[in-house]
Amino acid sequence: MPIFEYECAKCKKVFEVICSGGTSERVTCPECSSAKVNKLLSCFSVGSAATGAGPDGKSSNACTSCATRNCSSCG
Repeated sequence: MPIFEYECAKCKKVFEVICSGGTSERVTCPECSSAKVNKLLSCFSVGSAATGAGPDGKSSNACTSCATRNCSSCG
């Protein structure tokens, strides 16, 4: 089931909604119950949940401070 991310236009709360297949649900803010919400563009990750590895087999929590991703922190 897809997970969509929304932001409330009234209170600015960001929240996620799991949508069941094919149904058109009216989304309301869980904080203030406002129906004025904006769907956000979210990124997603593909990898192994058991190991935390990304599609390239490396850890998804690897170092992001070096350009080569080949320093001792990237291990």
